[in-house]
Amino acid sequence: MIEYFIKNLIFFALTAVAFLLFKLILSKAKFKSDKDRNVLRYPLAYRLAPLCIVGYFMVVTLLVALFAKSDLIYVIVAGIVALGGVVTIVLWSLWRVEIKETEFVYTNILGKKRTYGYGDLQLTKDESGMKWFFYKGEEKVLSLPYFIQNREKLIKAYENYFC
Repeated sequence: MIEYFIKNLIFFALTAVAFLLFKLILSKAKFKSDKDRNVLRYPLAYRLAPLCIVGYFMVVTLLVALFAKSDLIYVIVAGIVALGGVVTIVLWSLWRVEIKETEFVYTNILGKKRTYGYGDLQLTKDESGMKWFFYKGEEKVLSLPYFIQNREKLIKAYENYFC
């Protein structure tokens, strides 16, 4: 009975620590802002919070592996999924856009840079206004969700180019 209590206590303590870390990341992300710079990227909270959640589940999976040795195949599969989640989250958020007067420079997850002039691009918005797209001919060059920091600066630079 005491072993069951200790296992639950560890799980609840781990949950409380993960919740506090998540809140700390969100509060720090509000103070660390790129509003003064002409750079677009994912907000810090959108980059770090999923990593904390996946890390939390990895630790819980390891604890289950230590205490329940009979279900080892499920632990291995969950660990592989969690590791794949970490890699996907990191790669998904590693891009950046530098805004300039007549163009912007897009850097992808591999560090490859491409420069797009505003004169070659067409701006479209979806029906809800939550996502903006830049097209070069038929090719979609960039999509900007609503939560991207400084996206208004890119739109303003695009509109100023044509004025």
